[in-house]
Amino acid sequence: MAWCVPYRLFWGAVFNGTNSANSPDTNPKSPNSYAFFMLLLSLFAGWASEFGIVLFILQLGFVVLAFYRHIKLPLWCYAGMLGFLVGWLILYFSPGHAARASLEVFKGSYISISELLAMPLVESFKRFIGTFKDTMPHLLVAILGVLVFLWLKFSSRSNKAIIAILALSFIALYSTPNLRFAFVFLSALLCFVAEILLRKESTSGYLFVLSGLFLAYFLATAATIQIPIPSRAKLPYTLLATAQIIIAWLLLKAYLANFAKVVKFSVCVVCALYALFVLSASIDMRLKWERMLASIDAQKAMGREFVVVRADTFRSFYKGYGEWSNPNKNTNEWPNTTYASVFGVKQFIVVEDIKNVKFD
Repeated sequence: MAWCVPYRLFWGAVFNGTNSANSPDTNPKSPNSYAFFMLLLSLFAGWASEFGIVLFILQLGFVVLAFYRHIKLPLWCYAGMLGFLVGWLILYFSPGHAARASLEVFKGSYISISELLAMPLVESFKRFIGTFKDTMPHLLVAILGVLVFLWLKFSSRSNKAIIAILALSFIALYSTPNLRFAFVFLSALLCFVAEILLRKESTSGYLFVLSGLFLAYFLATAATIQIPIPSRAKLPYTLLATAQIIIAWLLLKAYLANFAKVVKFSVCVVCALYALFVLSASIDMRLKWERMLASIDAQKAMGREFVVVRADTFRSFYKGYGEWSNPNKNTNEWPNTTYASVFGVKQFIVVEDIKNVKFD
């Protein structure tokens, strides 16, 4: 995040027309020490996450934009990109990364770049579109917000008819899991086209940023083609989706001024209720865990070398609770074997109904 700040300041100044030769952030002749600092910062930033490659690709897009608009970039911009790429390559090709990918638990889900390139085109495309099946519904809310904005913006019936067709089309695309990749990409394209049509208006900046956010989501999702990631690792996606909804609201705010207070109050209420829902799920799972511990202690006190626990101990009514693989009926496989080791028994058995278990 710290690596993104200088670029955010630079491009914000460029788009706002406030870039100054007296500012090290926007001055093409910034001191070399500034570039050296960015080189070091970016090295560690690129080293921090595999998904950093998405940020690098987006920065390449800005370099192309700078070339197209004849914007001279300061040295630190290039130094930051170079350091980031080197850091990411160090992470990606590190021995630890390879060792983790070779773990038994990842077999069948992880594929290397060489394996991906060797796959038939149809199979690789199926894997690509499969990465988008869990696309967040927030994106649908955001793009529908943009279409409502365009509906209010254009007054002619023909334009409104086109916008209505587009809205139905986006709903249909999102409703079809195998077409969600097209939904995300076309959302970015729609915002970009709308920005071109409304470039002379103040709202065009919002549309440009929104287009970039959809593109970032598209790239970040496509980057998981080697291995799917669980919900616990999807904070960047949540941040992108939240930003999209906020910008869609900013577009609509001028037209819905009378409802602004109602919307803000409703958002606060929904967030509070959702927080209470998650809290209740956490308390419920904690109580289940404590009951399981008491049951295990009682079974061990009876001299048993195996313990039996209920399967619902590891299930929550909140879909987002937990993500690690839970113990299951496969007693001799991970993670049951790890649980057995931790609790000092030979076997850790999970059953749906403990009443039907016969103990010798």
